[in-house]
Amino acid sequence: MKGLIHDLIENVAYPLLNDGGMLAAVTHEAYDGVSYSGWGANEWGESADWGYNAGVSRNVLLEHRQKKVVNVTGNEVLAEHKISILDDVSVDPRDRFTFPDGTQPIIASIESLKDDEGSPYMVEIWFTKTR
Repeated sequence: MKGLIHDLIENVAYPLLNDGGMLAAVTHEAYDGVSYSGWGANEWGESADWGYNAGVSRNVLLEHRQKKVVNVTGNEVLAEHKISILDDVSVDPRDRFTFPDGTQPIIASIESLKDDEGSPYMVEIWFTKTR
């Protein structure tokens, strides 16, 4: 089952997202211009030098809809945007995503979806208001 899910993502989902594919046109906005800046330490790992890494572009599905979620501090909040990343990526609640319009919403909730063998294949990130 693990291979099937990962093959479907690579051979079906990615082509639908790229070049304004059908999935983007039907229900989502597909962006490859969402910038991701991870929170982390410098190469020596000294806490005094922690901060945001340089932004990198990510292919994502971006949905603008509302949903109540439990945020990273345990409070129920109204999220306004969701990003789905079809990959196994590590996301920290302090990380920053910059949308194509320049806004930087605050991460409310992070969920990794896993196959039958426990291998992550997609990350869903819900956001609240912008910074």
